[in-house]
Amino acid sequence: MKKLILIFLVLCCVQNAIAQEVVRIKMDVNIEINELSESENYVCVQLRDKINDRMSAILFDKKGKEILRVFDPVRSTILLAEFIEKSNTFIVISQGYEGYQEIEQRNDLIQAIDPNTKKIIWQAESNAEFYEISPDKKYLLTKAIPDDDRRGSLEIIDLSNGSKLFSDPLLSNFRAIWLDSENIALVYNGIRIIQPDEKIRNEFREWDVNVLEKHKKLRELYDERVISKDEFDKKWDELLKERLDKSNQYAKLLNPKRDKETITVTHFNIFQKKVTESKKIYDINNNRIVLDYNDGFLGSLVKDDLSNIYIHCVDYFSEPTVYDYFIKINSSFDLVWQTERIKRISFARYIINQIPYHAFLKEGITYYIGYKDGKVEEFKRSELDFQDIPSIQTVPYAFRKVIKFESVNTCKIDFQNNSIIINRGISK
Repeated sequence: MKKLILIFLVLCCVQNAIAQEVVRIKMDVNIEINELSESENYVCVQLRDKINDRMSAILFDKKGKEILRVFDPVRSTILLAEFIEKSNTFIVISQGYEGYQEIEQRNDLIQAIDPNTKKIIWQAESNAEFYEISPDKKYLLTKAIPDDDRRGSLEIIDLSNGSKLFSDPLLSNFRAIWLDSENIALVYNGIRIIQPDEKIRNEFREWDVNVLEKHKKLRELYDERVISKDEFDKKWDELLKERLDKSNQYAKLLNPKRDKETITVTHFNIFQKKVTESKKIYDINNNRIVLDYNDGFLGSLVKDDLSNIYIHCVDYFSEPTVYDYFIKINSSFDLVWQTERIKRISFARYIINQIPYHAFLKEGITYYIGYKDGKVEEFKRSELDFQDIPSIQTVPYAFRKVIKFESVNTCKIDFQNNSIIINRGISK
């Protein structure tokens, strides 16, 4: 009994020796907190200045001290800011932009910065809509091509020196996501060529032969002086016009058409540089899933801890009304569920303890799409057992971002008070 009491007292002493020090970094009213990530020793924050609409990336230590501030004088948006502990580098990606009028087009700028010397270790350029760092923090993946006229491609960049481990400039309209530190999943549309109907082709050939025969007979009538020069010229012009009009009409039917295939999901090994598995995916009605600005394009990919992939698709069939829908595929590339098409409102994507939630606001109520069955349910924080999720209204650029929350994280954004909170366990 005495031993049990002694053990209990020791545990209480150890527990009491650990105190929670809370560091709060309050932002100015004109500063908007866009995104936060943390490593073992640092906190990376992306901020937007509302007055000049420019972003900066700031590196804080866990005591709240600002270590480094990065902003690009010509690029106004930060796409990614993350600290890599193994290499002691602050990775910052500034978004380029499409050139117009007198403004020169610029690529995205990727910089690796030493926080101690504040010097750039290396820098590289690329073009993408999203980027993602591999789980082992060694490589950078372009997750999607830019949403403008800048040319982008699937690229894997070595974070030790900025060199490109892999690049495929031919792959377009894709989305990619890390499955592990060696494999990525790619989702894209292939192109199929639709040949014209053979019946229409034969019909045109028969008609063309008949027109040529009419031309021949008309020439014979003129040569034999059966018709005058004026009559010949008039009928000749009529036949030429008929042939031209008919040829233009058939041309639309006879030219092969380029069309998009349904999405293909592929596993790609970055070291072997080859596809290890591939499958075409159709919706629940066996229709194509087409990722295109006219038919519906792929919004973003998220993944859970079981390697299920959640794909956000946008259906433009009924413009100007836009509809969103989501599909879930498992690690074997089988379709698990597909939601009904939801009228475009306002979406945010959360990953809470490695479980994805696609939430949207409707008539003042927040709903989310259940990750297990794809059903729409009312968003109740108590059921999710996580209280620090911001409302959609307070999430900047909610539709574009995938916002991650882990209950083990020591840092979080207090959207209500425009602050960053760091919880530090320290010894007394």
